[in-house]
Amino acid sequence: MKKVAVMLGNLVWIIGLYLISIQTMFKLWDLWVVGRESMQAIEQINFRVAIIAHDLIGLLLYFVIFKLFYKKSIFKMSRLVPMNAKTTGIIVVLSILMGIWMMCLVRIPYIQEHFPQFNEAFEFLLGRNVAFFIVFWIVHSFYKEIFFRGLIFNQMQKVLPTYLSIFVLGIIYGGLFFDWNPALSAYGMLGAVILCLIYIWTGSVWSTILSEFVLFSTYFAIYRINPSFGTTLVIVILLCSVMIIYLMYLLWKDRVPSQKQFESGSVEISDGF
Repeated sequence: MKKVAVMLGNLVWIIGLYLISIQTMFKLWDLWVVGRESMQAIEQINFRVAIIAHDLIGLLLYFVIFKLFYKKSIFKMSRLVPMNAKTTGIIVVLSILMGIWMMCLVRIPYIQEHFPQFNEAFEFLLGRNVAFFIVFWIVHSFYKEIFFRGLIFNQMQKVLPTYLSIFVLGIIYGGLFFDWNPALSAYGMLGAVILCLIYIWTGSVWSTILSEFVLFSTYFAIYRINPSFGTTLVIVILLCSVMIIYLMYLLWKDRVPSQKQFESGSVEISDGF
């Protein structure tokens, strides 16, 4: 029970700090930018500017708190360690295929008609400026993976079985990023499952950071191409589904031996630098 209480306590302050910091950034954005003529150029880039600032400040806050009170580095806790060339290649191809699969799926007329929130979310997240998109997703991918995999998932994994940690993380992700919207939360849950498995099998948070960036880069490209729905897209969805399963199998087959402890629900988090 003590371990459960410690885990819950840590999750409360980790998530609580995120909620406080993001809401503060919302308020500051509205106060300092929105409606000010001198800030129109920044406002046109959208709230992603504020998200970048939030992510950088958030990383600094978590780093300082863990270093001061836990004597640990969030980067070492997250396993910010290099990957080999083969694993990196698999991650890149897998993420491209996942991006193609998702962007083809949301072109299905039924989904476009009944779930317009997907296009709305992609329009907000992807933006229009290529250079800004790259900066935004490099920073945001790094922050998201340290936050979700390195901090939240690893806290749960100390106490809960792997499958339950992944499931709960998916719920948390849906709540924090999508306000419990059923369709978007289901998308978030699927992403949580895949990214957690990638993280577990590779033993490095670089794998999911890279996956996030490549995935959204693929979204960015295909969203601008805007392919029409038809037989070709159905074939592409089916082929991508098969290849995604196969590449996930390759990652599992070549998983880092030390990560077998994840599968038994027992993980040791090393102390910081």
